[in-house]
Amino acid sequence: TLFPYTTLFRSLDSTTVQSLYVSNAGELWIGMQEGLHAYTGTGLRRYTADASRPNSISSDWIRSIVETQDGLLLIGTLNGVNAYDRESDGFYELQWIERTDQSQNFARSVYSLFTDSDNRVWVGHDGAFSIIDTNRNLSTVIDGSSALVDIGLVNGFAENSDGIWAITSEAGLLNLSASGKVRQRISKFTLFEDAGPTVQPTGIFIDSTGLLWEI
Repeated sequence: TLFPYTTLFRSLDSTTVQSLYVSNAGELWIGMQEGLHAYTGTGLRRYTADASRPNSISSDWIRSIVETQDGLLLIGTLNGVNAYDRESDGFYELQWIERTDQSQNFARSVYSLFTDSDNRVWVGHDGAFSIIDTNRNLSTVIDGSSALVDIGLVNGFAENSDGIWAITSEAGLLNLSASGKVRQRISKFTLFEDAGPTVQPTGIFIDSTGLLWEI
């Protein structure tokens, strides 16, 4: 799908784009610090947080957008994970299976979303990550205290034959089992030569040859 770049981005309220995603329906979803936009090919829809509307998105700060294999569009925001309901053209927030004091500390901010080959959605937080189950509930997988390592921001996920990989701002690259256990850690000082305290890995992807890239 080709999108009219100049016309489209002139219509946006800001140029601070944090995420882009093309849905199975052919819409271009644009996540920004000032709200969420959807370009349908003929027009631009804008979604912002509005406490007076129960089905509005929960935050204007959009960090990540993914879609499940069965077509559920998920939006990672500064205030939780939102699912898009096409029938109402609105959103609802996914809930935690168990609300613990620990999960309350990090659950609100979402920095990355990733759908794996088993249709599970991995969610990256500040100091932890979680999984969205088949009932659309969030469950904690691991946090920094249980891993005995400072994870920092979980900025992205990828998957290959070795399992799930998570890139973090402090712990570097983590290889995870299906249950979320850390099987291998490659520190950011190994990943980035001459890495100092200001080096913050921000993304990860696997190319068509199977190579894993960190940004």
